[in-house]
Amino acid sequence: GAEVVTQPALQGDLPVAQRVAHTVGGALRLFHGARVVALANDLEDRCRTGTPEQAAACWRALEPELAAAADELRERVPDRTRED
Repeated sequence: GAEVVTQPALQGDLPVAQRVAHTVGGALRLFHGARVVALANDLEDRCRTGTPEQAAACWRALEPELAAAADELRERVPDRTRED
């Protein structure tokens, strides 16, 4: 879940947060709007060239957008674990 990004980004593990942000941004390009992708790219950039504080601020901006994207995807994809 989101804690995969939250912990590294907020605890200063920038290489891990950078890799996760890159993966998230790439995956969301296929499914969601430009804003969440831009925020993921910004987090990736801050992890590469910024400070831990800048990366944490980028994560805080991305987190609600990522949650909204996840909700939207859950609505679009049928739950195959339930019986109808």
